[in-house]
Amino acid sequence: MILRSVLRVGRIVLGVACLLVGVAGLFLPFIQGILLLVIGLALLGKESERARRLSDWLRSYLPRRQAAKLGEPSDGLG
Repeated sequence: MILRSVLRVGRIVLGVACLLVGVAGLFLPFIQGILLLVIGLALLGKESERARRLSDWLRSYLPRRQAAKLGEPSDGLG
């Protein structure tokens, strides 16, 4: 019971920390911002349905964005 609570709090704290550093990484060239955002959302996704949906959207959005940058046809979803 206590171990479960400690793990839950640890996931939340680590997830929020990854999100904060990830947002900073979007503006700083030496930090992998997108990677840290995905990791933070994955950690928070175990505790929050909203974070899980956002993580799923981000994972599907990034390949489409890369394809658009390269001039490849997208699947028409965004």
